[in-house]
Amino acid sequence: MIPRIPTDFFESLTFFGDASSKDNEFMVAGGFAVAGKRITEISAKIATLRAEAGIQSEFHWSAYRGGHKRRPAYEALVDYGFDLTRQGKAELHILIAQFGGYNHKANRGENRDTSVNRMYYQLCLHRLARFYGKSRQIHVRLDQGNDSEDVCKLREPICAAAFNDPDIDAAPNCAHFGLRKSRFMLRSGNASKSVRRAMSLRPIRSAVFTLCCKTSS
Repeated sequence: MIPRIPTDFFESLTFFGDASSKDNEFMVAGGFAVAGKRITEISAKIATLRAEAGIQSEFHWSAYRGGHKRRPAYEALVDYGFDLTRQGKAELHILIAQFGGYNHKANRGENRDTSVNRMYYQLCLHRLARFYGKSRQIHVRLDQGNDSEDVCKLREPICAAAFNDPDIDAAPNCAHFGLRKSRFMLRSGNASKSVRRAMSLRPIRSAVFTLCCKTSS
């Protein structure tokens, strides 16, 4: 059993993640890692960009088109993301996979959503835990959906794998998971058989790269 540590033992870092293009030949899973002390600042800036463009809810990329009247706001958001990485205020972790070449139904009941969950698992273990697991309490916040619900049930296996891998050597219980819409923190021991089985399958082959690899300040 992995020993418990106080929740405030390390400074917090939140990873805001999402996936895109799972129905295409290539797809992406990734997001920004942000130090807890930066979240209010960044949220306020994004809220300002929305207000200036008259956007009442979130930025929805499905609504964006090159000639869209709100195009400047979307471009400003992208520029702001790169500014954050250059300034060391956030780090962008991305995993790209040639999704069209996978057998998404290798096991009964599985589909493309299952494969996306596996990508999140690899991303959380080999990027977030590896980069921040020794010194940060990691909060993973994913967009709610079928393509993220399974990995949120794998908090303990991810933490255990990161703790037991000498190349990662993360602190015990380094990560906490939640879905952005439901805002719940997961308890241990609630992974289904199908989710646990997914861990035993071979990792998805993919390209992984990170921008601004220093710990967020």
